[in-house]
Amino acid sequence: MAHFLSVALLAGVAAGFNLPVPGTTGLVPGSAAEAQWYSQQLTALAAQGPTSNLPVPGTTGLVPGSVSEAQWYQQQLSAIAAGRKKRSLPVPGTIPGLVPGSAAEAQWYQQNLAALAAPA
Repeated sequence: MAHFLSVALLAGVAAGFNLPVPGTTGLVPGSAAEAQWYSQQLTALAAQGPTSNLPVPGTTGLVPGSVSEAQWYQQQLSAIAAGRKKRSLPVPGTIPGLVPGSAAEAQWYQQNLAALAAPA
C-alpha cells in the first residue's frame, strides 16, 4: 500500500495536484486510516481533473495539518463534487420497469441522452 501511495502521490505532483506529505495529515503515519484518507483525496482529485485548483496545504490561513484545515479541504472537495454534472446512464436492459430492447426503453435513452447533452 505504501508503494501505491508514493506512486500515486508522485503522479499527483506531476499532474499539478497537491496533497500533504504522509505523516503530516494528523492521522497516525502509515496507518490504515491515513491510507484511506489519501485514497479518498486521490479519488476526489482524479475526478476533478487538472483544472480544479486548491491551495497548497499550509497556505489556507488555517493551522497546517490541523483538524480545521482538513475540514476546510473536505468542504472544498465536497463543493467541487456537488457542482459536477452526472454524465452517464445505466446499462441497457437494467432499467426497472422497461423491457430490454423495447421502444419504451429506446425512448427513455433518447430523452435522457438529450438531457445530458443540454447545457446546464
